[in-house]
Amino acid sequence: MNAGTALVAAYFKAQTTFDFGGRFNIAPRQDVPVVTNRKDTREIVGMNWGFLPSWTKDAAHGVRPINAKSESVQTNGMFRGSFQKRRCLVPATGFYEWQVIDAKHKQPYLITLNARNIYAIAGLYDNYRGKDEKWHQTFTIVTTAPNDLVANVHDRMPVILSREDEELWLDQAAGADDLSTLLTAYPESGMRATAIPTRVNSVANEGPDVAEPGGAGA
Repeated sequence: MNAGTALVAAYFKAQTTFDFGGRFNIAPRQDVPVVTNRKDTREIVGMNWGFLPSWTKDAAHGVRPINAKSESVQTNGMFRGSFQKRRCLVPATGFYEWQVIDAKHKQPYLITLNARNIYAIAGLYDNYRGKDEKWHQTFTIVTTAPNDLVANVHDRMPVILSREDEELWLDQAAGADDLSTLLTAYPESGMRATAIPTRVNSVANEGPDVAEPGGAGA
C-alpha cells in the first residue's frame, strides 16, 4: 500500500514528475514510486518492482527478484553494486503477508505501524538498457528476519527505516558498516497486524476494501 503523490512528496520532501494515486494492492512487475537521492536532491521516480541488474540482456526471461535478503546484499553479485551506490526508499503505508493455515488456505494480514501513517522500506535499484534502446529502472525491497509479531505470520519482513535512518540509507557516501546497522527488524512494539479479507489475493482487486479488517476466510 502507498499514499498519493502529494502526501508522499511532502513526507519525503522530494521533487517528482511521476504522478500516482494512492494504491491498496501493489504487485510485482508494476511501476511504483520510489525515492532516490541524486546530487543531493531527493526525487520520486517510477520504477518497476522486480530487480534487473545493469548487465541484463533479456528482460523478458531474466530472473526478477522482488526481495533481497539483508544478510547477503553486500556479497550477492546481483545486488552488491546497488547496495554500494543505488539505494532508494520505497514509500509505504502498510504491507501484506500471508499466514499458512493449511495446505489449501492462507490468511492475509495487513501490517502497519502504530505511530506513522507513511514510512520508508529500504530498497535497491539499478538501470538496464532494453531492446528498445531505452534505459529502464527496476528495484527490489530489502528484507530481514522478522520480529516476533511478524514471525507469527511470515518468516521474513521488509527492512523498515526509522525517520532518522532514511537520510543515511540515501547517503551515497555512507559506509557498509553504518548501513549494515540499519538492516534489522522494526520493533514489534511499534507495529500491528490485522487479518483482512482474501480479496487482496487477486491483484485485480484495488481499493480500500481490500485492506478492511476481516477474519479467516473473509
